[in-house]
Amino acid sequence: MNRIPSRMPMLAMLAAAGFLAACGAAGAEDPKLDPRVAKVLADWKKRQERIKTVRYRVEGVLVRPKGSLTGIIHATSETPAEDTETPIKRTLLLDFTTNRFRFERDEQDLDLISGGISTTDTDSAFDGKELQNVFLKRQQLPRRPDNPLPDGGISTGNLKGGAFEPRFYPLFFGHGVVPVAEVDQLYPGHLRIEPDAGLLYFYGEAIHAGRRCLVFRTHPLSVEMVGFWEYWVDPDRDSALVRFVSYSGESPDQDTAIDYQAAPGGWLAKNWVFTVFTGPEKKRRTVFYERMEVKEATVDPTVTDANFRIDFKPGMLVVKAVRPEPSAADPYATGSAQTQFYRIDPAGRWNEVTFVGGVEASTWGARLLWWAAPIALAAIAVGGVLYWRMRRRKMGGAAAG
Repeated sequence: MNRIPSRMPMLAMLAAAGFLAACGAAGAEDPKLDPRVAKVLADWKKRQERIKTVRYRVEGVLVRPKGSLTGIIHATSETPAEDTETPIKRTLLLDFTTNRFRFERDEQDLDLISGGISTTDTDSAFDGKELQNVFLKRQQLPRRPDNPLPDGGISTGNLKGGAFEPRFYPLFFGHGVVPVAEVDQLYPGHLRIEPDAGLLYFYGEAIHAGRRCLVFRTHPLSVEMVGFWEYWVDPDRDSALVRFVSYSGESPDQDTAIDYQAAPGGWLAKNWVFTVFTGPEKKRRTVFYERMEVKEATVDPTVTDANFRIDFKPGMLVVKAVRPEPSAADPYATGSAQTQFYRIDPAGRWNEVTFVGGVEASTWGARLLWWAAPIALAAIAVGGVLYWRMRRRKMGGAAAG
């Protein structure tokens, strides 16, 4: 994988920031827009329109090199002591026409606290209104009575907190869905992106896997931001994004290299390597990398509404969360959610429950207790008054005799 020289002096970055402040989002309509940028964005848009629905089944491994976590988790010894490799299995169903999806994950990773192997086995779905998820192996974790761990959840409202991580981006890249700034996020209800052309500029050419690529970079969003994103595009394959790198300063913190295969809807991801780095400038080291391969890609499969809903089972504890909408000042803030717990009974009924002193109780019982307690105290008080009155009368009668 060949690198191109990295040359973007601060003066150019400041000028770019000033240009963005002046032009704003209107860059896409600027008649002076670089035709190379315009061509790439036009190709990406066409890719978005070709495939309506797709299902991917991918497998791979997550590798943490020897010593990659030393110092990150306050380790005094080399952590891990040797290279660790754990399996990954994912199935992703995307419906771009309705912004719905189903995402199943069965993954293992090194537990950063115990040093053992932890499992992530989840099933998530978005039906256009609710983000539903179930933790298939959550029962393996210790349960604390004062902090119950639900078996699943349903979220509504502001769902930006459920955005897809960059490690999942390669499956979107094949469909021309490419974030061009950190504000471009892929989250439930928002699976397509129309990039701001004013954020991209042509940087140069490079060779990747023996093929000529055009390299583009993002302008900084502000003077304070010295990071940028870099895109290596294959112009002979409908502007397929073959490498995506995010930089902090002049050093990368994430690097994704993608290989493609021809499919009925165009060039789709075949395999990729996603790498995360850490450490000081120009002394980065690899924290981990994922080596993934598409085992099956089904274009425009037949789907029903049931494909985008979770089948919650009797006995499950499910938390419902309503997340507040963000403010204009911080459009990506998620805020604190209002939550309610429900226990599904054997008949499939959802019964609201609460936890009092670490003990699960129905909200009906809790409300009854809340009302019964003061009523009982009042009854005791009234009873006490009547008792003393009767006793005083008896005592008065005895004295008169």
